[in-house]
Amino acid sequence: MNTSVVTPAEAQRPAPTPAKQAKPLPSVRALLIRLIFVCLLPPAIGAGIWLFNQSQAQRAGLEKDAIEVARAKVQTVDGELAKAGFFAQTLATSPLIPKRDFAGFQARALQLMQDGNIEFSVTLYDATGQQLINTSIPFGQPLYKRADLQQIQEVFATRQPSRQHLIFRPLDGRPVVATMVPVVVDKEVLYTLAVGFTTDRLNTILSQLDLDTGLVASIIDDNGTIVARTLDADKLIGQKSHPEILKSKVLENKLEGIVKTHSQDGVPLFVAYSSSPTSGWGVVVGNPRQTLESPLRHTLFVFALSVTLVLLLSLTLAWLVGERIARSVRSLQAAAVAFGNGQAPDLPAASLAETEELRQTLLTSASRLKRRTQQLEVAHANLLERSTELSEAQHIAHIGNWKWDAGTGVFFASDELQRLYGRKILLPFAELKDKVFADAAWQELKSAAQTTLQSKAGFALLLLSLAEDDSQIWTRVNGEAVCNAAGEIIGLRGTLQNVDAYVKGEMALLENAKRYRTLFDESPEAI
Repeated sequence: MNTSVVTPAEAQRPAPTPAKQAKPLPSVRALLIRLIFVCLLPPAIGAGIWLFNQSQAQRAGLEKDAIEVARAKVQTVDGELAKAGFFAQTLATSPLIPKRDFAGFQARALQLMQDGNIEFSVTLYDATGQQLINTSIPFGQPLYKRADLQQIQEVFATRQPSRQHLIFRPLDGRPVVATMVPVVVDKEVLYTLAVGFTTDRLNTILSQLDLDTGLVASIIDDNGTIVARTLDADKLIGQKSHPEILKSKVLENKLEGIVKTHSQDGVPLFVAYSSSPTSGWGVVVGNPRQTLESPLRHTLFVFALSVTLVLLLSLTLAWLVGERIARSVRSLQAAAVAFGNGQAPDLPAASLAETEELRQTLLTSASRLKRRTQQLEVAHANLLERSTELSEAQHIAHIGNWKWDAGTGVFFASDELQRLYGRKILLPFAELKDKVFADAAWQELKSAAQTTLQSKAGFALLLLSLAEDDSQIWTRVNGEAVCNAAGEIIGLRGTLQNVDAYVKGEMALLENAKRYRTLFDESPEAI
């Protein structure tokens, strides 16, 4: 019977390698050496707690004040941005634009800024970036075409005002804050209106701050670009602010907070920032770390006293670490017993390199055992499937298989073979006579079997067998020797096929041929 088995490549496939830990676990010796240093750790912790409590109150007050200052100025900055946005939205609704009365529109914009004492610049763009008016240039003079169309195209596409960013005016290179809004005519965006103001207005906001010596404040747009600064504004405007602030705003989604960083001059800072949820702009106030950390340095002498006071705590921690070693080893005992009983081990996480090695070994063995079990289950399922297929094929062909065990002398017949005979066949070879085969047929089968046992040569016989109703049917019996690994014959096996209809048909043909020959020979005239 043909069965499906696991291939050699699958059987020899190595077990999956356990995932490597990011941090190597310590050995027992390393942990014991570390235990000595642990005795000195609690005093340091005690001193650190004391120092932390002393400095935390002072630092918290300074940080709170800095955030409140930044928060207040963000509101002022938002007011300036909102003023520019409102002015742009108002101008975008002017009836002079649909009439293409650009001269009148420029004059109207200049008049509004003069009446409101507003120092803005107004520019009108078409879809190609060509300026149609620019209040910074007298009307009628040549106007340039904007090279960067991204922001203009965004306004045309979204039909929404753009985010307010810092840009450098192409005309004179001065930094300005620009607001772009769509100009909608008959439900179609025909132009983009830009309103900008110089960063001098924002520098004025920062100049109103009453900052202590050493503090630096700046205003950043929603891209994190420095727009105004209390120190070195001309040099640093247009550069990105502290990366730590950008990370906190973008990745951590914090509108305000405290970060550690360095100033543009390389001075270590504690930076407080506050951002507007509306515009995304923010105000940054930097405080040198020296100002906050100097009180902490003055209390370091307490460390020696703290070591003495917490020495007993050190001994306690040393005992706990020793217990940790023993607990790590004992944690694998139950898992090892379960594995020995053939059960899936429940392996807790190890805390030592040596116990982790043993744990990984047990996991690998369990994985291999599980995979081998799965392979056996697959092989068993394949075997059952092939057995079913063989039984169906035998049923169609009226053929069954048999086996004779030389040790027990029992003749075994397959299900299909027993169905052919209509009874169960599990008999010693000698009892097949007069039950399965007629006397002459059994003698012929016995002789062929003895020859095969001596020479290992197979046989093929056409024999008369006894059916369930003792009627005789023609069967074709094939057999061969079964040998063990040493080449010794341990039995016979073969097949038996019901060929009764075929043989009787052949015999009928022969009988008809014989009868026709007789008629021919006895005929008085030649045919």
